Amino acid sequence: MKLQAAPKERRKYRRFELINLVVYKQFEIEKITKTINLSIGGMKMRTEFPVPLHEELEIAIKIDDDIFRSQGKVVYTNERKDGNFDIGVNFINSPEESLNLLSQYLSQRE
Repeated sequence: MKLQAAPKERRKYRRFELINLVVYKQFEIEKITKTINLSIGGMKMRTEFPVPLHEELEIAIKIDDDIFRSQGKVVYTNERKDGNFDIGVNFINSPEESLNLLSQYLSQRE
């Protein structure tokens, strides 16, 4: 019997399973959903509709009494058995102020 090595983790940042309110803008339409997990580099969110691979979105995530704002790029879309979609988003062009907010928030969860 051959043993296989575990797949190498490709993420740069630790993901935290956190549920936060998300507003994202796609095709000039704002949609509301929640995070499934969150890191300093990106998030997974669940949507009712597919979001195309490589689509760029405007993202706003509620963090306590503040809002993390960033652009995001879709890196995967997986359809679930329930008809919803899990969407992986990398944050791009995030303002330093937003990154500091998110970093502080996540460091409190370690």
